[in-house]
Amino acid sequence: MSLKSWLEEKTKVSISKLKHSFAKKFPDSPLLPMLMTLPDKIDTSELIGQSLILLEILDTESANNLNLQRKSKKVNK
Repeated sequence: MSLKSWLEEKTKVSISKLKHSFAKKFPDSPLLPMLMTLPDKIDTSELIGQSLILLEILDTESANNLNLQRKSKKVNK
């Protein structure tokens, strides 16, 4: 079965374990509230879309934190 046909079947996958593991490992993550709003079972195509959004937010957050750290180091010198 190709990936395309698998996605088109709207197969649902459980992300319950992922949500709980993420919450334990990263309780202060800005992604946690968004992840927890997702249903425990989600269509594969929706999961891929949500993952892309969450990764983009994480990338933006990481870049912002790096910029803040660089500015802070310059001020402290």
